Amino acid sequence: MNVGNIFDKMVEHGINPTLVTFVNILKACSQKGLFDEAQIYYEAMNKVYGVVPTVEHHNCIIDLLGRVGHLDKVVTMINKIQGYGNLVMWHGVLDACRQWGNLEFAKQAFQHALQLDKKDAAAYILMSYIYASNTAIPGEEEKD
Repeated sequence: MNVGNIFDKMVEHGINPTLVTFVNILKACSQKGLFDEAQIYYEAMNKVYGVVPTVEHHNCIIDLLGRVGHLDKVVTMINKIQGYGNLVMWHGVLDACRQWGNLEFAKQAFQHALQLDKKDAAAYILMSYIYASNTAIPGEEEKD
């Protein structure tokens, strides 16, 4: 049984979804890379169920966008929720940058993370991974 089926059964039985319900659904969609489904639930939260998205919901969507390689949409989402950034979100962005090899966006995300906590070890570790994966080893350049 997938997330959508469980959600539908819950609603059929008169159980109204809560903030936590949607966090769990969005996390499940993110883990599975289900972008279209997550978008449907995210939009229905407020429009259908009257649940206003919180920073946790935004973090789930940003994580999902990063997982599926939509870094341009990550930027749009971050701009949309201006002022709500937290370390969880910036760590997710850094991890997506590592996965997709986007050093320039990673530098920006790293700076935002440091603005929140200059001693954030996770941000430094993630950034070191990004630099390591984006740095060619001298003498190991591709040969034609």
